Amino acid sequence: MNTLVIRLPVTASQPVSWLHWSASEGQVLASGALASTNRLGDLAGLDGRVLVLAPGSSFFCTALKQANKSRQFLKAVPFMLEEELADDVDSLHFLLKPQGEQVAVLAVRHQLMQEWLGWLEEAGIEPWKLVPDFLALPLVEGAWSALGIDGELLLRTGAYTGLTVPQELAEWVVAPLVGDDVQPVEAYGDVTLPLTCTQTQLPAELPLAVPAKQADALNVDLLSGPYQRKSQSNTLVKRWWPVAASFGVLLLVALVGKGVAIYQLSAQSSALEQQIARDYGRLFPGERLVSAGAVRAQLRGKLKNLVSGSANASLLAMLNDLSLTFAKVGNIKPDNLRFDASRGELRLLTTAPDFAAFEKLKAALADRYSVETGGQSTVEGGVSGTLILRSKG
Repeated sequence: MNTLVIRLPVTASQPVSWLHWSASEGQVLASGALASTNRLGDLAGLDGRVLVLAPGSSFFCTALKQANKSRQFLKAVPFMLEEELADDVDSLHFLLKPQGEQVAVLAVRHQLMQEWLGWLEEAGIEPWKLVPDFLALPLVEGAWSALGIDGELLLRTGAYTGLTVPQELAEWVVAPLVGDDVQPVEAYGDVTLPLTCTQTQLPAELPLAVPAKQADALNVDLLSGPYQRKSQSNTLVKRWWPVAASFGVLLLVALVGKGVAIYQLSAQSSALEQQIARDYGRLFPGERLVSAGAVRAQLRGKLKNLVSGSANASLLAMLNDLSLTFAKVGNIKPDNLRFDASRGELRLLTTAPDFAAFEKLKAALADRYSVETGGQSTVEGGVSGTLILRSKG
């Protein structure tokens, strides 16, 4: 099994380190750094699962003593940390991991999750796991693990704790964590740590080879809750739905055309009705066409079944509205969309010439839909942003 490891930067304009690893051969197939997240599409053709490392500096991690192991307690954990958090609880994505008498807590802003996943989606990359970069290091009993990469220090201090800091600040940030104790550290590559850390220097290798080798052992994945990976069946439906819809439209056009001919050629109505009945019988064996006049209604029902019923009917209606709105607003290009039938929402990635045009599109849609703004970033030639649409009522 091959693994593609991608370490995302803090901002879209920063370099993106990557490494392609073959577990069967036990070696690096390729590695490098992209100029920015706009070049992530260059990696879409590499085979294997995709392990994505998120910038560790974006995370809050702590632990709480478990009063009990009930679901109610776990649901209350985020609110118990309100005074320690810099952001509102509702704006954060939480990952809770019970550990004996404690529960480990990881928190990151929804806006960042949406931005990271937006970069990947735009590039056509589906992540297998999304992990804070410092938790992708090996968990060593009785010691910390450290890795130097891209001018930063990644330090794992426990099962669900650690940090990511610039190398020049590492000694000052890590020293208070160590205190007066002697702290063993297994270091990969050249890292700077306080003198109270006793380093075991491990063999030098490409930095991202370290998480690549232990990808299967990682027990942390941020793709949970609202970001849970789609099932394979949903992926297949998404892949084949356009084909099914196109086939259904062609079928509808062909047979409805015969229905129109009945009206136009009244002299041949009887013969045409018999022909339509024969064609319908060949297409749908065992079903009886009530009358030639009813062919449109019956075929519409068949088309609805073909494109997966009410959820996709809702999608078709939303797409129709969007095409009219884009034509009205102008200068905005739809880049990608994703429809979540279970949540009844359409996630739309667009590129606009500026933020004002983006807001104009949002206002034009607000009359008919509940519109939520996802991540927005400046790209070459304008502004890229995500809108999440839900039907009102």
